[in-house]
Amino acid sequence: MESLHRKVSSGELFNSSRAIEGLYLDLVAKEMNGLNLWAIGPFNPMLLTEQNKDSNKYHQTLFWLDKQEKNSVIYVSFGTTTSLSNEEIEELAIGLEKSMLKFIWVLRDAERGDIFAGEERRAQLPEGYEERIKERGIIVRDWAPQLEILAHPSTGGFMSH
Repeated sequence: MESLHRKVSSGELFNSSRAIEGLYLDLVAKEMNGLNLWAIGPFNPMLLTEQNKDSNKYHQTLFWLDKQEKNSVIYVSFGTTTSLSNEEIEELAIGLEKSMLKFIWVLRDAERGDIFAGEERRAQLPEGYEERIKERGIIVRDWAPQLEILAHPSTGGFMSH
């Protein structure tokens, strides 16, 4: 079967990036015994349809973004493997507040401690912070639809690791 595959195929396409997953792609190439592979991604769905908006799965952040001006919101997310110290969280919070810009800040598990050591803590924001920024900022403490947020016309910037 493998020889037939070689006769009709020049290789395989992967929705990935060599810069991000090069080591793993090399391993897959080795397992494919010389068959070509191309990393041509990542490809992300960037179009929201009206059907998506009517869905129960339409996230609260997207409803909020729908009410904001074009390119007026900064999306702040450091992913799931980056851990910020309490001091870094406080400094970032103060900076976002003083900027007077609108923002969505995903403050997830990675900000709770060293996820690899099993440490858990709830990220503490300055006292009264969420009340002070409620008209122009959202703090998301769980999952957020990053692709949809980044594709939204109101999102004008992205702060990450």
